[in-house]
Amino acid sequence: MMRLLRAISTKLSLTRMEVIIISFLLGFLMMGLLLKKHSASLSRAELLEKKRHEQFIGTELDNVLAVEDSLYEASLAKSNKVDTQKSKETTKSSSEKQRFAGKLNYNEATEEELIDVPGIGPVMAERLVRFRAYKGGRVETLNALLEVKGIGQKKLGQLKNYLKVE
Repeated sequence: MMRLLRAISTKLSLTRMEVIIISFLLGFLMMGLLLKKHSASLSRAELLEKKRHEQFIGTELDNVLAVEDSLYEASLAKSNKVDTQKSKETTKSSSEKQRFAGKLNYNEATEEELIDVPGIGPVMAERLVRFRAYKGGRVETLNALLEVKGIGQKKLGQLKNYLKVE
């Protein structure tokens, strides 16, 4: 090691102390680059986990649906069909929701079955199915549904009247 330092110092016209200091600086630079690369890979993993989490809470889906809804309603407004369309949807959804009776096992329910539950629409049903898949196909208690976007304490209280976990 000492021969190497002496050879480098004579070739570069530096003192041995200067070569040692430069060697330490280069060593710290290499460690810094390795740490930066490692932290970048960790943040990439965190971003992937966040993206996966957003799939069931519907963050991106809401943005896309809002844009599509506004475009759809604008096109309907031009042809004066907004009022008739809304009244048909209201009648259809209220008659479908009134037919629901009993409690549905959340861990086995399909998206279509969840849509029939009062207080759950197509978007919420999709979120609930994605959430269940995210949790490994089952949840232990209905309180876990509080993690789903759009479900608070009040909504959970309503859903407990129609859903159960077995």
